[in-house]
Amino acid sequence: MKKSEKKDKNNILLGYLRTYLIVLFIPLMICSLYSIRVLKIIEEDDVSKITEEYEHSAESVDTFLDEVERIGRLIADNAKVRQFAGRTDCFSYPNLYKIIELQNTLSDISFSDSQIFNYFIFFEKGEAVINSKAAYTYKDFYDIYLHEEQYKTYDDWYSQEQHRTRKYGLATLQNYKLCTENSILPMLTYEIPVTSYSLSDKCIIKIYIRKEAIESLMPAISYTGVQFITDRQGNVTYFENYNLFDSDISMTAIENTADAGSLSNYISEIINLTKNKSVSAEGVSCKMVRYQGEQYLLVQCHSSRSGLTYYALQSSLAVKVRGYTTVLYMLLIISIAAMVGILLSIKMSTKIAKPINELINDINDVMESGPELDHKTIFSHMQKSYKRLKDINTELQDVIESQQPYLENFFLNQLLYGKAELEEDIGKNAEYIHFDYHDKVFWVVIFKLDAATETIFEPEADVQSLYILSITEAARKVLPDIWMVNNGHDKAVAILALPRNRQENYRCYTEEIVQKVKNELLPHVAKLLSVYGGTLVSDLSDISTSYENAAIMHIYIGQTFDANILWYTNQKAETLSYPSAEKSRILFRQVLRGEAESVYVSFKEIIQQYFINGNFSTYMQNLLLDDLQINLVKIIELLEMEEEQYKEYYLMLEQNHNGNLLDRIRITQSIYLQTSQYVYEQKTKKTFDLAAITAYINLNFGDSSLSLTSAAEALRMNEGYLSGRFKQETGINFSAYVEKVRMNKAKELLKAGNLTIKEIAACTGYTSENSFCRAFKRVTGVSTSGWKNIDSRE
Repeated sequence: MKKSEKKDKNNILLGYLRTYLIVLFIPLMICSLYSIRVLKIIEEDDVSKITEEYEHSAESVDTFLDEVERIGRLIADNAKVRQFAGRTDCFSYPNLYKIIELQNTLSDISFSDSQIFNYFIFFEKGEAVINSKAAYTYKDFYDIYLHEEQYKTYDDWYSQEQHRTRKYGLATLQNYKLCTENSILPMLTYEIPVTSYSLSDKCIIKIYIRKEAIESLMPAISYTGVQFITDRQGNVTYFENYNLFDSDISMTAIENTADAGSLSNYISEIINLTKNKSVSAEGVSCKMVRYQGEQYLLVQCHSSRSGLTYYALQSSLAVKVRGYTTVLYMLLIISIAAMVGILLSIKMSTKIAKPINELINDINDVMESGPELDHKTIFSHMQKSYKRLKDINTELQDVIESQQPYLENFFLNQLLYGKAELEEDIGKNAEYIHFDYHDKVFWVVIFKLDAATETIFEPEADVQSLYILSITEAARKVLPDIWMVNNGHDKAVAILALPRNRQENYRCYTEEIVQKVKNELLPHVAKLLSVYGGTLVSDLSDISTSYENAAIMHIYIGQTFDANILWYTNQKAETLSYPSAEKSRILFRQVLRGEAESVYVSFKEIIQQYFINGNFSTYMQNLLLDDLQINLVKIIELLEMEEEQYKEYYLMLEQNHNGNLLDRIRITQSIYLQTSQYVYEQKTKKTFDLAAITAYINLNFGDSSLSLTSAAEALRMNEGYLSGRFKQETGINFSAYVEKVRMNKAKELLKAGNLTIKEIAACTGYTSENSFCRAFKRVTGVSTSGWKNIDSRE
């Protein structure tokens, strides 16, 4: 029996452990598989980078050779050079003087490009070698100055010069012996034949280029590899070995291709690899190939500009080193993640399996007692075991309870905005948060702060939020089980409920609660509070309708009224017909005439008639708003606005199309007013006079009734337009600027010291000393008395 129990315990632990490991390793495996794709992308990126380097190098070499050719052509086009080509005895009078004349016409390139070693003109008929600074006979040039290292005697060198055919372009890289310094220089020559007056007058210009000039323009090869360049005939002109071949293999091996030297064979093999791998003949291409049993990256770049073809064979490690490094890091990270995951899985499995095993043990102990205990005692023991299991999992219980406020907020917002459509889901969610909805009626009440007073600031200020929190706390103190949610910075929404048999008294019940809430608030906060009530509904899914009705009241009915609550009333019982197109045409004409006030009145009449007083269904109301927005699109198309302003309006309409009813009304009205204000400004050429507005504020900041609304009325401007343009011009909103002006004046009065705090508060537009002191400390960071002390010390 004990062995069986132990096996069951292990099975529970292994079951949880297996689940956790599966949950851990499936995402880990997916990440690992995706990493293979990442490695491939890294390799492709490295290959692309190398390809771009060779393409750039080919361009650089071609540009350099173009400059070399330009120098050579400049010399070849010299008339003195062509004339001198036919002379035989160059170093006897009077030809000696002609050499000096020729040298005076030649360019000195010693300072123009340090990568070019020098240039010489070889006159075969006169066996002379001349440049701008020196003149040699063939013999002297070989013995005194420069010759190819492979020619050990003058006769060999002379024979080669006599039998040399005319070439044009880059010649083979060779080692040259510089006799003046007794040193060896690897150089290439760029040969340009001179067009002479006789075909028998052979003359050629040789420009000697240092090997470093080409080497510096070619990409460096990491690890092992080889680089070489071939001309149009396939002759190798440049070669660089990076530990791929034996160190004694050099360019001398390809001087005589008929000998089939080692290097010629190697290069032929590499070129054949490009053919076997179908590397393109134009542009840059590369392939991974196997050469001498190892993998290499073969790059070929053909330049149609110079006729040269660039080859590079380098170890694949140059391409894969970044991928290998990434693999190592990934293996390390995956190993650490797997180790940590296994440890966490074991710990969590043990933590969950332990209380379950203890519960099973308790139940087994009770069941083993068998006939000795009656069923009531058995169930009593089981109840204690389950209670102990719940107590053990306090952390889980605490987490669930901590999420309760968020779930409540989410559910209430679903009810208010009409997003809880399925009756079954509504019931489940309501029961989960203990929302009693059986056999009850519901209505919505909105607690709204009056933003027209000076003690309330723009939405970003913290004061409104604090007041709303105090209203929420007061409501919950009066009615502990009230369902309430903060809806913005200046509004709180409550969902109230009563049994169906008491629904006739819901207004009296609400009036009593609101009065108690106001009694709990500070007097100046209670004075700012306006309350709006929605219609009575009997179903949870209809609460959104009650909320919309209450919200419409606080938007389109004045904020000042005598009653504690302004209730939504459906004043017309008869069915309204759909408004004629004439109403849209009226709005259309008023906007195009720039009559912003008339637009506001007409739009308000439509909302009053078809949304507040009428019995239009929600579908018909949305349909009416669609027509009004279509009318707006037609208006916007007729106005000559900036492109960005067009896009802004169209985007607002597009995003608002499927929004809730209240947002659609607000946005539609706002665009109508803005477009009419725009037309008015265009017709009157009226500009936004910031100086006049700031002057008005400076003259009236002591008036406690100064607000955005009063300023807009005084300046005959649309309130929304004034607010937006003022913030655009100054960087701060209207009320913040008013507060700034008031605080600056307050500092001056405090510094003067002639008035009391109460008098200063009155002078700067505050109705009470307390509100002034709070505002002063919030803006300056110190109290009024602290400011006086700072000022006196200064």
